[in-house]
Amino acid sequence: AGVVGVAANYFKSNISLVYEYLSDAFQLLEEDDPQIIEVAMANKSIVALLQMYFETGDTTNPVHFHTMAKINLWPAGTLLHHCCENGFARCVEYLMAHHTPQAAPSDQPWLQLADPCWLDKTWRNSAFHSTAWTGQAEVMLVLAKWARDHNQGGKIRYLFDKKKQTPLDLVDARLKKAKQRGLDADKFKLTYNALCPFFNQKPLPGVDKLAASSQSSMVQSIVLMDSEDNRRALKLPAETLNMKSVVAILEAAKDELCSGRVDTLLFSRIELQVAPSAADEESSMDVFLDFVRLCRRVAFINCFVLPNTAIC
Repeated sequence: AGVVGVAANYFKSNISLVYEYLSDAFQLLEEDDPQIIEVAMANKSIVALLQMYFETGDTTNPVHFHTMAKINLWPAGTLLHHCCENGFARCVEYLMAHHTPQAAPSDQPWLQLADPCWLDKTWRNSAFHSTAWTGQAEVMLVLAKWARDHNQGGKIRYLFDKKKQTPLDLVDARLKKAKQRGLDADKFKLTYNALCPFFNQKPLPGVDKLAASSQSSMVQSIVLMDSEDNRRALKLPAETLNMKSVVAILEAAKDELCSGRVDTLLFSRIELQVAPSAADEESSMDVFLDFVRLCRRVAFINCFVLPNTAIC
């Protein structure tokens, strides 16, 4: 008990270190890739940190639990707020299935990473409000399913932000503003329709259900990130990428890569084909590895690589 008490006191005095460590563990969550969350939670050090943070608070009353579900690590707020606001439907689905108060193991409450009904302390936004604000219809469908599956529909009607708006009030206001400005309002209509059954309102007519698919971006990118999370996307050619063309892209950024300022080399949604010849494939891979060694880490998010490429 004494050891636990010492650890708890240390964490209370150094809570910023906890936030910094967790921010670093999840900082690559800039794409809808739940594997990033899964990999982070497979790290025993992170789980141990979450457990020690949990033990700094009330461990009997769920209202006062110290969990990552209540830590604002992103501009949008918590991990769930960040995923909702950015339209990361697959990440939200993963969190709903494994890391909500209802889904996390009852004997390991520190594994609660997301609580859709939790209101942040600044704007009193719930995950439903964050989703409504940006009109993320696909995410709202995931949250709505979670609410139905766990009989949380009644709570949604009583989630009020700082302006006393429910999530439905907010998406309705955003819809009207989009119309006034002549912007595409379909995403807000779809979001409204996903949410309105909880408020006993009728869905809006005349909206294409398939329009939601247009919200997700499939843009390929190679990004250089420094230790302060400043990012620069490298210019990519129009044609299909292979290891030889990737090396050519990195060659154009050689000075920056050799400067020591690049912390992370991030590949997002890259589809890598086989180089023109086996010799090109092998020689390009050697150069690629030389560039990789200049970075603290390399990340591939939602990428597709053929099994006969050298990188496999």
